[in-house]
Amino acid sequence: MAINETISEKISEEVPESSATKQGIPEARASIDDAVVQFKAAARSAREAARTMGFAVSSDAQGYYEDGKAKANEASEKAMASAREKPLMVAGISFAAGFLVSRLLKVK
Repeated sequence: MAINETISEKISEEVPESSATKQGIPEARASIDDAVVQFKAAARSAREAARTMGFAVSSDAQGYYEDGKAKANEASEKAMASAREKPLMVAGISFAAGFLVSRLLKVK
């Protein structure tokens, strides 16, 4: 036992910082654990913010889609009503458009 005690004393004399380092390890570990907990909380918060923004953007996009769909239906109904009122004009416009397209394609 005396030899073990002598070796321990020698180590303590040669490396006095050893005990201070050993005491600092639990503090450092606790500090790292706290940082990990804070990082996880920040990540959760960022994920929730992104999810909330995603829902808001999705809701806005759905509203724009519905508005566009309603306007397209309205324009289609107006065009159909106009075609019913003046069928000869619609036929003439269609013929002229077809004629111009065929001329443009023949130029090649």
